[in-house]
Amino acid sequence: MGTKVARPSGLDRALSCAALGIATAGLVLLRPSTTLGVRLAECAVVTAVLAATLTITTRRGLVRTSAWGAVVVGFAGAVAMATLLGDAVVSARSVIGAVASTVGLAAALTLTGSGVAALCRSTRPRHRWLAVPVALVLLQLVAQPMVVGVLASARHPIPAPDLTPASRGLAFEDVRLTTSDGVTLGAWHVPADGDAAIVLLHGAGTTRVSTLAHAEVLHGCGYGVLMVDARGRGDSGGLPMELGWFGEQDVRAGVDALAQRYERVGLVGLSMGGEQALTAAAHDERVRVVVAEGVGVRTAADVPDPGALERFVTAIGTGIADMLSAAHPPEPLRDAVGRLAPRPVLLIAGGGEQREAEWLREAAPDAVVVEHRPGFPHTGALARDPSWWRTTVCGALDGALR
Repeated sequence: MGTKVARPSGLDRALSCAALGIATAGLVLLRPSTTLGVRLAECAVVTAVLAATLTITTRRGLVRTSAWGAVVVGFAGAVAMATLLGDAVVSARSVIGAVASTVGLAAALTLTGSGVAALCRSTRPRHRWLAVPVALVLLQLVAQPMVVGVLASARHPIPAPDLTPASRGLAFEDVRLTTSDGVTLGAWHVPADGDAAIVLLHGAGTTRVSTLAHAEVLHGCGYGVLMVDARGRGDSGGLPMELGWFGEQDVRAGVDALAQRYERVGLVGLSMGGEQALTAAAHDERVRVVVAEGVGVRTAADVPDPGALERFVTAIGTGIADMLSAAHPPEPLRDAVGRLAPRPVLLIAGGGEQREAEWLREAAPDAVVVEHRPGFPHTGALARDPSWWRTTVCGALDGALR
């Protein structure tokens, strides 16, 4: 890869460096940060380092090394920019984001094309068939985790739908919570006469509105229910983090609110919300029981098979998410479940989710119950079988809170 060949023209070097700078600028400018000045400074430093590296390797005649760098960085930038552009277009809330990601995408594609062209010029024709397996490797090890990392951390806030618990015939209070790091969260409290209540947590890419049906059932079982918009969604401030890494702060704010009014508190979470519930409960003794449906993988440490390629690919995606987000990876879910014991945990696993649930159960087999329903879609147990969900979930809650 470091073989010396004829140097490319000055135009190629200038084009590569300019495209690299623009693509890097787009990535850094779109990442969440405290101020525009901080983002500009980060952009300048990263761009200068990468452009200098590319220029030095090219001038030393290491064209293939430089070209491979351009291909990898440009390809990763193109995937990231395309992901952000799609998100901006779908949300229709950020013209600046759409323009910046469009410019970044064009620059990244130019950089990738420049690298590919340089490789073709410096590679013998009979060796060019290697481009196919290389492209497949890039798709698996760069594109897929890049999409996950960007979508998890560099998202636009998700607006609140025009629905409330009143649409389900539930009387409610519109409340505001404040997290330990100063973020204001929107929440609905559906009060109950008893002394037990549930913090109800929605999944990624949605808001508390998606849990209205669950709130209706839980309230029908006699529990007060606090439906919380995770940060960056609905009426909550902050920026979204689709892997739920801010969960401990968000959930604790909900538990704080209920603990002032009720004697006993439990958590019910769907997908991302279930993962947040496990992590928060592990560090909050006030939580007596957790019901988590559709729990999956949010860091590489949550992959059941430590030696699998899945863990390596997941580590790339979550590493990107860590760089692009102000949040950092929380403790592994398996460790949280072990810390939760002996408090009871109910894990509901739909189709294809049993492996993760059983792996978590092994951390505390006497405290964790797994209900596997292979015919149920992800977090779709209530919609598929309302009677079973009510009996199973309310039964688990009653055992700990009644």
